[in-house]
Amino acid sequence: MQKIIEHQDQPHLLFIYSKAIIYSARAMAAGTATPEQQTAFMDWLSDESCGLSGLVLIPGSPDLTAFRDGRRFLAIKLRTFLSLTGTQLEELSDENPSERTIEHERDDPAVTRRRRRGGK
Repeated sequence: MQKIIEHQDQPHLLFIYSKAIIYSARAMAAGTATPEQQTAFMDWLSDESCGLSGLVLIPGSPDLTAFRDGRRFLAIKLRTFLSLTGTQLEELSDENPSERTIEHERDDPAVTRRRRRGGK
């Protein structure tokens, strides 16, 4: 049986899950998920939670459209990571991207201040 959590004042936060999904998520976090649990959880994460297969555009509501598009972005990135071939993985740098200075950040005073305080 699936449970639906819907926020009456925020219908874009519709959230559907089942007991099997909860068990799959827990098993994934513990590193003990079966292949079936892994597939079920990843499908739920991309389709239900991130809305990959749903409509993004909400006419008349650019904020909700942007919110849904942000959720989809995560699912697209996950699917991209999972679909990379061995050759594509080998071509990637071992450098941690969060430690890399992006060209436009070099002259950004806010980034400089944040780095001085120990942030990234």
